[in-house]
Amino acid sequence: MKTIKQNDDVSCVAAVAAMITNTTMKEFEDWIEEKPPYSDIDLHRYVLKKGYVLGYGAEVSKKLNAESNLYINFSIRDNPAYVVVKSERFPGIMHAVYWDGKVVRDPNPEAADERSIDEFDVIIWSPVTKASGGNLP
Repeated sequence: MKTIKQNDDVSCVAAVAAMITNTTMKEFEDWIEEKPPYSDIDLHRYVLKKGYVLGYGAEVSKKLNAESNLYINFSIRDNPAYVVVKSERFPGIMHAVYWDGKVVRDPNPEAADERSIDEFDVIIWSPVTKASGGNLP
């Protein structure tokens, strides 16, 4: 898989959407029809259109109530994810990266293409699943 680099300071979501769906940033940007920065909702809409979903369901083995805590435990190895991290370049800003199941694909043009997950402060982890079956890119 090739790491797609963002072409400005605010299009990391477009680059990650392209990596998840094996498309291009231009295809994402043309479909969204808005200017960056793009939101998580923009990414969710685009990947869903392309046959991918973010997140997991859970098999519940106990009765739940409004005060219950529900935890989902899974291995990140071999399970791709849309990941939001603290930006290394811009303090106080979030940055989108793609976990391909083995390495982080960082769209930051100043960063290495493949990085270790332990280099990041993770804020959001959203596993990616191909809705129509088959393997992710």
